[in-house]
Amino acid sequence: LLLALDQYETSKRSKPRRGDNRKDPSELAHHFLMSLALANTVFPNQDEKGDVVYKASSPDEEALVCFAREFGYELCGREPPMISLRRRVPGSKRTVIEQYEQLALLDFTPKRKRMSVVLRDMQTGDILFYTKGADPLVVPLLQGVAGMESDEVDRISGVHPEYKFQFHQLELFALQGLRTLLFAYSVLPAAWWDGGDMSQLPSSLSVPSITAEATAELALTRHLLLDDVKENDAEVPGSVNLPSNEVMSVTPDARASPPVVDDGRNGWSSHYAEVMRAVAMGGAHEKGHFKGQCHRQCRRCRIEDQLEQAASLQLLGATANEDKLQERVPYCVGSFLDAGVKVWMLTGDKLETAVIIGKATQLIAHDMEANGTLLKLEAKSTKRLHKDLISAVETVRTKAEQGLGCTMVITSSSLRLIENKRGKMLDTFYWLAKNCVSVIGCRLKPNQKAFVVRLVKERENLPTLAIGDGANDVQMLMEANVSVGIEGVEGTAAVRASDYAVAQFSFLLRLMFVHGRLSYRRLATLICYIFYKNSLICFSILWFGLFSGFSGQPLFMEWAYQLYNVSFTALPVLIFAVFDRDLSFKRLYDNPRIYTLTQDGQLFNSHVFWKWMGFSVLQSLIVFGFPLAVASTTSFNSTGRSDGMWSFGLVVYTCVVIVTNLKLALLMTSWTWLHHFTVWGSITFFFLAMCALSSSSTFATAGGDYFNLMFTLFGTPRFWFTVIITVTAALLLDYTLEAWDAVGGFNVIRDRDAAAHQRQLSRAASRENMDRVRASQQAERGRSSSDTAADDDDRLVSGSRQRVHRRGKKPSRRGSIKFFDDRTHAHSGFDFSYTAGQGRRLGFDY
Repeated sequence: LLLALDQYETSKRSKPRRGDNRKDPSELAHHFLMSLALANTVFPNQDEKGDVVYKASSPDEEALVCFAREFGYELCGREPPMISLRRRVPGSKRTVIEQYEQLALLDFTPKRKRMSVVLRDMQTGDILFYTKGADPLVVPLLQGVAGMESDEVDRISGVHPEYKFQFHQLELFALQGLRTLLFAYSVLPAAWWDGGDMSQLPSSLSVPSITAEATAELALTRHLLLDDVKENDAEVPGSVNLPSNEVMSVTPDARASPPVVDDGRNGWSSHYAEVMRAVAMGGAHEKGHFKGQCHRQCRRCRIEDQLEQAASLQLLGATANEDKLQERVPYCVGSFLDAGVKVWMLTGDKLETAVIIGKATQLIAHDMEANGTLLKLEAKSTKRLHKDLISAVETVRTKAEQGLGCTMVITSSSLRLIENKRGKMLDTFYWLAKNCVSVIGCRLKPNQKAFVVRLVKERENLPTLAIGDGANDVQMLMEANVSVGIEGVEGTAAVRASDYAVAQFSFLLRLMFVHGRLSYRRLATLICYIFYKNSLICFSILWFGLFSGFSGQPLFMEWAYQLYNVSFTALPVLIFAVFDRDLSFKRLYDNPRIYTLTQDGQLFNSHVFWKWMGFSVLQSLIVFGFPLAVASTTSFNSTGRSDGMWSFGLVVYTCVVIVTNLKLALLMTSWTWLHHFTVWGSITFFFLAMCALSSSSTFATAGGDYFNLMFTLFGTPRFWFTVIITVTAALLLDYTLEAWDAVGGFNVIRDRDAAAHQRQLSRAASRENMDRVRASQQAERGRSSSDTAADDDDRLVSGSRQRVHRRGKKPSRRGSIKFFDDRTHAHSGFDFSYTAGQGRRLGFDY
């Protein structure tokens, strides 16, 4: 590259070059670095030491600008519309500062997936046009490639043999899991942009011709400027939805404007300015342009496409950036799969790159391509896609009989066909996605990501979780039931559109498996318990109405009734909903399979709700019937004198409060001083409050007077005996069923763990037996930890948390294997032991 730059300086002094100069590698090298340094939105700033520091909205742009700086093309200033570039003269230490005027910036959007910049070289006066973006969107813009698709490599290479090497490099980059960008450029005369004498323009260049279509476009923009009329979603009178190469007709009354004269001297500058002024006035079609959500008739997208097509671009080169995975991402994805979570990876990368990332994140097993369980849907025609879907269905059914799971990879073109056709094709696609272990979508646009999320929500009525870190994921995040934005170098657009924000992907484990699972249990119990405790006291009053003829006679004093929800039963459920946990954080974090119990809805469903309601009815009968039976045969007072209806109501109310609090105490699993304080404190406060209400007749309301009543009952053994018997009878069934469910739940967890353990054993035994035997033998021979890491790091990491049994010679009684993890820069390892019994089997955990 440096040699080519040196040749460019020499050739530029001897003979200036312009336009199509594909055979001169020195000019390509120069413009390649120019495009890296100038085709971006990076702002350079100076730090305290005077060094240039870049602020970029994308880490990819910053990486490319820094690369250009290393080769002597330093972006040193940006004061719109001027851009300053400090360029080092090859072969010397001398630097020159060049000025460029930014004439137009065609921004990158999720819809366009490319960006372009139009610059004026202030040194020569030429117009520089640089474009970069995804190769499917840039290749059709190249000169001589019109009408060809980006994946028609052989056809394009036949027309342009010089492109073959670049396409080959793109494929190699994608196979390495790198994110690729394709660059194109064009050096244009000033007349192409400013207008003037067009006779000197090459025949390959085009200018905005004043045809009926151009007349209609300019008339539309001037009409909006003069009348200040905002365009709406309805069709504007006089405009027709025709392809760009067809003629548009405008009625004179609808588009009254000054006539446009074709003098052959108009450049793209005036046409672009007219459209941008009209866009600035507002319009429904342009809404959401930068988010990729604009209308298909967006005028801004149309003028940008026209500029790029008219520039007669030449292929310049390609770049590949490594988008490194964060720490513990494979472990997290593997944990999601162990927890029974369906994981779909929706990305904008190429298919080859998506497959590599899928393997790195454990979505795709390394042997899937060999055993035919990796399904690829990349058809561009409906007929071919239909055949691929039928073949994929047969493969999934066949592999399912063999106990193997499949992973489906689908491209943007295939998903677009499915989305347009709907019907049976959509049903088949969803059946495949539902029966595959995981799904990977590549080259997807933001609206396609949202479509996939919406499809799952509508078909299964299941909660969906979307995770994203960039602006391309905003639509998907807003469509999902729960969204998590990862705050990082990709900006804050995803964070602003999400429900939760995390700094690293690995934090999702704690968010879901710990806090998510605990919150689900707490909230499910909280909802049912609120209904239960209110139903318990209401049903007690209902049973009393059967004896009072529903006359409206209250059973409890009004003060006591109002304090039921405010004081006597409020704090215990609050502490439970905030602090209670049935399992420790570490156990929930290390055992993803526990999360499956929450996915089945075992803690909150119609059966659970009506079970709570049934207990409230049954226990209300007990807390009302037992005191009624005692009051019907004898008096609570030791003298035999009846204290009336209020003493009976107070006994019932006492039983209701105690049963309500002890019912919740039964569900508490992590008893702390707060739990003890609220449960026993609420019951104690109840007795203190009743004593306060019995101390004076001041609290008497509606004929209800507890004066001296509680003190009388305190001294009566029958009162305490009735309360103890009633509470015990009401909670006996609860405690019995809870003990039974605890044993059953333990068995369920144990059986599920055993089944999952057997699945892991079979997968490990089929894929990694020989690798692990080799690793253990190396450890026995005393190999150093670093040497072992160089050979077996990937295999050890991919098989973590698995137990493997294998046959072999009788090994040593115990040993250890250690390796160096280059991602965390730490030494890790495990110890193993064996039992040399029947069959001489070796087993180890790590």
